[in-house]
Amino acid sequence: MGEQQKALEYYSQSLPLSRESGDRTSEAFALICAGRVYSELGEKQTALEYYSQSFKLFQAMGDREQQARTLNYMGMVYSDLGEKQKALEHYSQSLPISQAVGDRSGQAVILISIGKVYSELGDQQKALEYYSQSLALFQAIGDRSGEAVNLTSIGNVYAELEDKQKALDYFNQSLPLRRVVGDRAGEALTLTSIGNVYAKLGDKQKAREYFNQSLPLTQATRDRAAEALTLYSIATVKRDSGNLNEALTNGT
Repeated sequence: MGEQQKALEYYSQSLPLSRESGDRTSEAFALICAGRVYSELGEKQTALEYYSQSFKLFQAMGDREQQARTLNYMGMVYSDLGEKQKALEHYSQSLPISQAVGDRSGQAVILISIGKVYSELGDQQKALEYYSQSLALFQAIGDRSGEAVNLTSIGNVYAELEDKQKALDYFNQSLPLRRVVGDRAGEALTLTSIGNVYAKLGDKQKAREYFNQSLPLTQATRDRAAEALTLYSIATVKRDSGNLNEALTNGT
């Protein structure tokens, strides 16, 4: 939180200087960076205001690549706000622009964003279609971090569809990539996902092994939401194993 506030201070200092010098590119990027920080802080409406200002500047400069990326950021905010149709509208505007300018990395990010919305709406088959398109692009451009995220997302869809073996297959493809790129938060998430599948398969011991690998990573990265999720998963396994007192310890 302290680092995010510090970032906002620098962006706030940067904006008037960019405006005074007429440097619209720097102004637009400062606005988009501030928007991302506000989004991370949970101030979604403020984030949208900054993104909107940034988008108008990129439009005025004719920078179509950044227009597409800004529309994608706005879509993510609308998705976080629960406005899934508005999110899809922004992604649908963003995708053809990215395709027109040949921004394959941008396309891959937009496709995975669309897939996530469809997954949250319960349309897992549609989600798989978009995730598969995104995965192919990440692999083509050699983006191993994006590939790892995508593989985990596909694994989560198969877990939702109760296809546990396919879910494990994708999670196990994602895990070494998470480690190679040094994404400890992502590694923790994938480990928890694997543990949850084993729990559903009835292999409580295996589930605990993965949860116990995940927990210190969530604590090291200070990802409180992920830590809470992992603790809840551990408590659930203990409860289902009849260890009620231990379950209460983890669940509180």
